[in-house]
Amino acid sequence: MHEVGLMSEALKHACRVADGAGSRHIERVTFAIADGGHVTEEIVETLFTVLSVGTVAEGADLAIEHWPARRLCLSCSRSYQSDDGACPGCGAVGMVESEVEDLVLVSIDVDG
Repeated sequence: MHEVGLMSEALKHACRVADGAGSRHIERVTFAIADGGHVTEEIVETLFTVLSVGTVAEGADLAIEHWPARRLCLSCSRSYQSDDGACPGCGAVGMVESEVEDLVLVSIDVDG
């Protein structure tokens, strides 16, 4: 389950940033997940809750953004972003490109 490793690394990074800012508590963490990727909102919520225990992120508010996946049209070879999968050029369905980042740490808010 690579999601555990992704969340663990993102959480460690957030804690290092908070520590570097002299903060003792992270108030809010925002992650982005790619639509069509392997990471779901439920997985992010569960892993954040479990892995943040005992860290400066424990009890922080969690926000999750959804980023449209980059797709490649199977008919016209156009690369595009879409929520519904339809190619804006020809209307065919595209496949999710492999370089989609499943989980991105967007921002952290720390106490003053």
